[in-house]
Amino acid sequence: MTPARVAGALFFLIGAYFASAQSLYVAYVGGDVRARIGPSLVDISPGDRLSAETTLQLGDGAYVELNAAQTKIELSQKGVYKLQDILSYSRSLRSAGVGKALLMKLSLFLARTGENQSAIAGVRGADTGKTETSEWMTSDAQVFLDTGKEYIISGQFDQAIGQLLHALETATDREAPRARCYLAYAYSLKGDFRDALKYSADLHPSRSDEWAPDFVILRAKLLIDGSAFAQEIAWLTNDGNDLSGDAQRAAIYFFLLGLGYRGIDDSANEKRYLSKVVSITGDSDLGKAAAWLERSR
Repeated sequence: MTPARVAGALFFLIGAYFASAQSLYVAYVGGDVRARIGPSLVDISPGDRLSAETTLQLGDGAYVELNAAQTKIELSQKGVYKLQDILSYSRSLRSAGVGKALLMKLSLFLARTGENQSAIAGVRGADTGKTETSEWMTSDAQVFLDTGKEYIISGQFDQAIGQLLHALETATDREAPRARCYLAYAYSLKGDFRDALKYSADLHPSRSDEWAPDFVILRAKLLIDGSAFAQEIAWLTNDGNDLSGDAQRAAIYFFLLGLGYRGIDDSANEKRYLSKVVSITGDSDLGKAAAWLERSR
């Protein structure tokens, strides 16, 4: 074989290797999911392999899961998605340590002053009335919910899910949405996107619901996880979902908003919100991740 042929064969092998490394395996498809191949849109099926240069189009209610070497891509919102952009975004978040920072922040997020077990037990023992508040606080569902939250705080997500499923089983119709919110929260932190979507679907807390701010954060995280960045920004900037004045939640609110703007390549707004995170959290894992992303622009 001539040197030119050897070089050509070597180039082909290297190209094939990188093409293979950049391919994505279709693990699951539900609903209307199509890939753009040239000028045409074609249906895809589990077992297909897609190039990183592929663009996907999802219809209402569709869901797709794709697996690459170090990345899982899950999409559930109607829209058009460029896989190469999603892969690049995911790499930048891994480099910044976003996954670890979010996991720690969101796990500890539920350990808020005034919601410890002894305080709740005191309420149960002291009040046996039938008001709307005390009815919830004395229910069996609340016992399972409290235990589930404690497991979330300690990072034991499987145990949390078990307790929260019991909470949902024993909940009244009025209690069930709150139990579903924290069950979805636990599934999300475990990395089970599909079940998190399942239990959070159609939840619409009122502003007076104590769990409403936590649902705002949960919903934003699920939209980020599903690469629905424009929808996530719209969700967080809705007047009723603005947590910028909430001392406990402002940092994570600004961080998720910054991630959304990074996803739509709006670097000015990304830096604007990530800088707020750094000023609030300083040298914490969340602050370090925000600073890394800000510098990378």
